[in-house]
Amino acid sequence: MTYEQSLKNIETLKSLVMPLDAHQIFFDFGNFTEFKIILLKNSESEDIDDIVRDKFRSKLPLAKILITKAGYEILYYQDAFISYRFDFATNETLMHDSKESFRKKSATELALAIDKLLAKLKNM
Repeated sequence: MTYEQSLKNIETLKSLVMPLDAHQIFFDFGNFTEFKIILLKNSESEDIDDIVRDKFRSKLPLAKILITKAGYEILYYQDAFISYRFDFATNETLMHDSKESFRKKSATELALAIDKLLAKLKNM
């Protein structure tokens, strides 16, 4: 999986619509790009906890859309490269934490990588 694929996954998830009768959508990734949608009518499920543990061990992406107590939807996404939260009500990124390593790069490579990331964030 690449950082670019992480960004593509996030854009795909952001384009989905929450059904009216669901409280939470869980995205069960079978690999780094394909997933099944699991609709939950309540906020927690033991079945989902088991799936989350399996995904964490296999280093596959974890993602869900949850309706908050205030009644708006938040997308949560995490994989080996990104931790990301997006608020659908305000259309704002609440958190974007890139885990991509820059420590082994020269100053020039680091500057180019930062410029590339900034350009991607502006397009989100």
